[in-house]
Amino acid sequence: MAEGGVVADWQRMIEARFAELSTFDQPSRGDMLMHHVSRAFGIGALVAGYAAVAWFFFG
Repeated sequence: MAEGGVVADWQRMIEARFAELSTFDQPSRGDMLMHHVSRAFGIGALVAGYAAVAWFFFG
């Protein structure tokens, strides 16, 4: 594949623009895993709480 040309120029321009736009910190995979795990446990605790209240009043 050729090193230069119109396509290579466009590709370099697009890559430079994308690198310019994506300067924010992206979370690591471990951070995302902990985020999803804590969300799942939070939802589980909420459901368990509602179930306990329902059992107390209607059980």
